Amino acid sequence: MKIINNKNLTMKIVALFFAIILWSYVMSEVNPKVTKVISNVDVKLLNEESLNTTNLQLMDAEDLEVTVKIEGRRNEIYDINNKDIKAKADIRGYQEGEHKVPVKIEASFKDDKIVDYYPKEVLMKFESIIEKQYPVTIKTKGNIKKGYTKGKIKLKPDTVMLRGPRSVVNSVKDVIATINVEDAKKDIKTSVPFTILNGSDKEIGSLESKPEFVNVEVDILKLKEVKVEAKIKGKPLPGFKITDISLKPNKIFIEGYEDKLKDINSIDTKSIEVNYFSDNFSKEVELIAPKGINIHNNKKTVVDIKVEKIIEKEFEYDSEDVVIKNLKSGYKIDKTDTDNSIKVSIKGIESLIKNVNKEDIIPFIDLKDIKEGTQLVEIKIEKPKDIELSKINPENMELTIIKSELDENNTKGESETTDN
Repeated sequence: MKIINNKNLTMKIVALFFAIILWSYVMSEVNPKVTKVISNVDVKLLNEESLNTTNLQLMDAEDLEVTVKIEGRRNEIYDINNKDIKAKADIRGYQEGEHKVPVKIEASFKDDKIVDYYPKEVLMKFESIIEKQYPVTIKTKGNIKKGYTKGKIKLKPDTVMLRGPRSVVNSVKDVIATINVEDAKKDIKTSVPFTILNGSDKEIGSLESKPEFVNVEVDILKLKEVKVEAKIKGKPLPGFKITDISLKPNKIFIEGYEDKLKDINSIDTKSIEVNYFSDNFSKEVELIAPKGINIHNNKKTVVDIKVEKIIEKEFEYDSEDVVIKNLKSGYKIDKTDTDNSIKVSIKGIESLIKNVNKEDIIPFIDLKDIKEGTQLVEIKIEKPKDIELSKINPENMELTIIKSELDENNTKGESETTDN
C-alpha cells in the first residue's frame, strides 16, 4: 500500500513540473511581456479661468500632445489607447512671457505599466491683454451710376478700440469698413462692420472691438463738364499785346448737387499777373471752385500766353485809288479837286502786319447820303480783321458832285418833247 502512494506522489510532482514549464512557455511565448508606445495623448489645461484674473492669454496652446510608453503582458495592454491616459498641465500662477509647464500623467490602469512619457514639460507663451485705439479707413466697392461721383465721406466713430493679446493687437495695420456704392445716385447712410488686417493683409478675427459697427454717410454728387477761363490781371509792356491764351486742360469736370450746378458753365483760374510782360510764358495755375462746388479731378491747368510786339506800317494812295461807293445814278464826281495823295497808317501785331500789302488796305468813300455840290466827304478804310487803323491823312476829301451830261441831255430832251 505505501509503495502505491509513493508512486502517485512522484507522478504528481512530475506533472506539476511539466505544468510549470508549460505555463512558463505559454506566458513567455504566447502572452509575452511587451512595450507599447501610445502617441497623440492630448494635454488638458487646468485652471484656465485663472488667466482672466491676471489679464493674461495663453498663446498657441492648441494641439498640445505627449507620447506615453507602457509595458506589460500582451493581453493586459493590448487594448490600451490614448483615451485611457490623461495628460494634464496646470497653468495657474504664471506671468507674461514664455514658461515651461510640467505635464502630469494619469491612467485608467495601474500606473506601474507606465514606463516613460515625453515631453514632460511643454513650452507655453503667456501674453497680457491690452487695449489700443485704431483709426477706421473707409473703402468703397462697386461703381456709382454714370454721371455721378462720391463726395465727402463721414464716419462716426472714426476710431475703434481693439482688445486682445499684446502681439496680436500690435500687429494690426488697418481697420477697414467697406461700403457698397453700386449704381448709387443719392446720398448713402448706413452702418457697416469693419475688417481688421495685419501687416500681411490677412484678416485678424480674434480681437474684441468697441464698437462693432461704424455709421457711414457718403455724399453722391452730380458731375458736369465746364470750360476753364483764364483770369488775366494787368497789361503787357506798352507796344505789346496778348494775342493768344490757351489752357490744358481747357475743360474739366466739377461735382456738386444739381441745384448748385445748373447755372455754372465755366470756372476761373486764379489771377495771372501779366504787367509789363513782353515775352511768351507758360504757367501752372490753380482753379477756383465756386462755393458749394468741388473740382472733380484736375485742380490745376497749364496756361500758355502768347505776347507779340505791335508795329505800324504806312501805305500811300492816289485819289484814283479811292473806291467810290453808292454814287447816285445820273451824277458824277468832278475830279479836278481830288488830286491830293492819301497816306494810310495801320498797326497790329507783328505776325499779322508783316504780311499785309497795299492791296489789302482799300480806301473808299460812301456817297449814299451825299447831295449835289461841293463838300467834304470822310475817307473810310476796308482792312483785314485784327488790323487797326492808326492814321489816315487827309481824313476827308473835297468832292464836287454834278449831274452827268447824259442825264442833262435826257432831261432837256424830255422838256422839248413836252413843249411840242
